Amino acid sequence: MKKIILLFGLFLPYILFSQGENNNWYFGNKAGVTFNTNPPEALESPLSTSEATATVSDSNGNLLFYTDGRKIWNREHNIMLNGNGLTGGDTSQQNIILPKPDSSSIYYVFTTPPNDYISTPHYIAYSVVDMSLGAMGTSGPLTGQPLGGVDVANNLKNVEIFKETISGVGSSFDYQSEAITAVLHSDNQSYWVLIPNGIYLYAYLLDDSGFINTPVISPLSPDDTFVFENYGSIKASPILSDDFDYSHLISIALTTYNKWKVYSFDNTTGELTTDYEEEIITPYSIYSTEFNSDGTLLYGVNNPFGHVWVFDISSKNINLIPGSSFYTGTLQRAVNNNIYVSVNSSSVLYHISNPDSFTSSSLNLDEDNPTNINLGVNNAIFGLPQLIPLSYNILPCDEDLVLNTPEIVYNKIYEVSNTITAHQNYNVGLNRDITLSAGNMVEILPNSHIEGGSVFRAMIEGCENVSSRKSMAKNVRPVREIIHLNKKVPTDLKIYPNPSDGLINISNTTVIDSVTITDMNGRVVKNTALESSEGQIDISDLSHGVYILNITSNGETFTKKIIKQ
Repeated sequence: MKKIILLFGLFLPYILFSQGENNNWYFGNKAGVTFNTNPPEALESPLSTSEATATVSDSNGNLLFYTDGRKIWNREHNIMLNGNGLTGGDTSQQNIILPKPDSSSIYYVFTTPPNDYISTPHYIAYSVVDMSLGAMGTSGPLTGQPLGGVDVANNLKNVEIFKETISGVGSSFDYQSEAITAVLHSDNQSYWVLIPNGIYLYAYLLDDSGFINTPVISPLSPDDTFVFENYGSIKASPILSDDFDYSHLISIALTTYNKWKVYSFDNTTGELTTDYEEEIITPYSIYSTEFNSDGTLLYGVNNPFGHVWVFDISSKNINLIPGSSFYTGTLQRAVNNNIYVSVNSSSVLYHISNPDSFTSSSLNLDEDNPTNINLGVNNAIFGLPQLIPLSYNILPCDEDLVLNTPEIVYNKIYEVSNTITAHQNYNVGLNRDITLSAGNMVEILPNSHIEGGSVFRAMIEGCENVSSRKSMAKNVRPVREIIHLNKKVPTDLKIYPNPSDGLINISNTTVIDSVTITDMNGRVVKNTALESSEGQIDISDLSHGVYILNITSNGETFTKKIIKQ
């Protein structure tokens, strides 16, 4: 049955707007990338580190400085004034740079301790960079402007700034955490600095008065069973629509315990909320996670095996997408909305194809693919720099829109001030959630097709401007569940012959509900409801190559690579 909803009322969608502060990355073994060009181009620097880094540019995309958590380099690739001796080190997410609100020259560089901090304790710290300090630059578009320097009067490296702030929770303790990220406050200028540690998430405010060393504290689980100890990472989604009681989704991965968890977060209060909570238990350690451009999908990658998982936030479905056997590292979304994957010792920065599609995303391992980035003589290792969360902007609304191609993403909102017209090959497929909002008229002409199982809304509501905040699925509901991903295909599940040029036999001790085959680009090529403990799948009509066999049995899904000869 088709589900069409006509709504009349206030509705405000949000679209992406990019600024230049995140346009340059430095990472790995002297590697770098600039997104000031299309396609992105390789850069080079003296930085060499195995894991995370941080980089900041000005709003025009001109490099300002970058760091590996130990040193800070200025835009001319020399050590910044007072830029030696930071206390960070090799950790999965050890630093982030944030501009001080209402300042054009002050930046905070947050670092977490190196991975030997269990035996040699250090503490999460920050240093203050003042771009009005230092010598004048002699090259590039910022020639004649200062190169910046660390303000030693406000430099809190080696100071236990986070140690004595946990009043009401227990005695002072060392932060056993290498994870740190930030989200934009609801005032559109301040930041919450987020640190998971033990059984809590600590949110510190950075506003126009500086860093406020009193955290907002949220439990990571109601029963204290989700504990962040030492190793792992944290990521925040893009800012979401005002339709929710929360502003972001937060992903926390526990490397040691093979778990990752998704929470809802309120950027007004700095607290995790009870609206959304999902725990995923994986067969291997998850090194890094990343949200897609609108926060509807979450990716996780493990090393050393290179498995890449994609999790649909609204449906709570999870897929193993075609991955690699390389020693993969960080997943990081860039300003072009591609999600890039660092591969140890590789001179190519790979990306996930179709990152906004649950069924079609894949890790593209073709070194000659133009959307992958050739790093030249330098190489990635594990880390990539986090994005600085930027203030959202108000943009003009388009007047008219014509839709004549199939919808690719699962959740989409269109808004114009006059007319939206859908015709020709416009197709809204299964499980998609699409909203059309126009000030005057929504026209659905012949040859438009809306499949059963989709949600399609047509709304009459004008728009005068559009904010850069994001929209996502409207069917996200409060949930507290645990998803288990099995470590391997059970030994009593038989799949043979493999390779095969025709029939594949499948048998199990329990009923096999369904079998789905996808190609290496994530496209579904066969989908069979078996409903038996054994059966056959005919792949004789498939092209030669490698495919992914997904078998659902007794409420669990198992994945196996098969080869068509």
